[in-house]
Amino acid sequence: MAGSFSTEVRKDRPAPHVLQPSLRNLARAVARSGGLGEDLARYYFKQIVAGLAYCHEQQVWHRDLKLENLLMVEKSTDSLVKIADFGLSKDAAELKPVDASCGTVSYMAPEICLLQPGQIYNEAKADIWSLGVILYVMRCCAYPFGHDGRGGERTDIVFARAMRRRWRNPGQLESKCSSSLQDLIKSMLSVEPEKRPSLAEVQHHPWFQAGKPYIPPPPNRSQGRQGPFASPQMSPQWQW
Repeated sequence: MAGSFSTEVRKDRPAPHVLQPSLRNLARAVARSGGLGEDLARYYFKQIVAGLAYCHEQQVWHRDLKLENLLMVEKSTDSLVKIADFGLSKDAAELKPVDASCGTVSYMAPEICLLQPGQIYNEAKADIWSLGVILYVMRCCAYPFGHDGRGGERTDIVFARAMRRRWRNPGQLESKCSSSLQDLIKSMLSVEPEKRPSLAEVQHHPWFQAGKPYIPPPPNRSQGRQGPFASPQMSPQWQW
């Protein structure tokens, strides 16, 4: 997972135990609130984009971005959002081409749905699509094209809506989101990958620029600590 935890050794136990801060995934927070307000959604989204931008700078693509893979570290005032579960991720050092369908259907880009053996796709643009779904769900507390999970719809129905960008609940985006947020979501959910913005363009969008600024926390490094337990040198944008 992207992040490190403070640790405490319990000497009254036969073996050390790592005590973690309070963690929960963002999906639960959205479900309990019935949809986040735009200001809070924007603050969390800025953190997600900052973390993903660092991954992409290192040519690592997540390929399974979803609310369930975003963990919140509870603080006294603000919650930090961490990107988790890189089990389906891929980096440029891997020799095999990106030609395998992977991810979660509700968040999956249309080009992955249509992927044939031997074909490739732009994994960075696929991550952008997933970000668009995440932002929509954070605000609307509903999936833009439907959900194929437990109690949901058939996978092919969800695919068909995504490939044509037919909203499951027409009018929901307009009723829940400001015009600026609608513009950003629609751009990220462009069916044609080349029409989706880059992460830099997302960060320069007027909706993203508004609201509370996100200042990445300093790296959590132990002073004078050497050896295998020392924290690695990381980009200041990365939430380590």
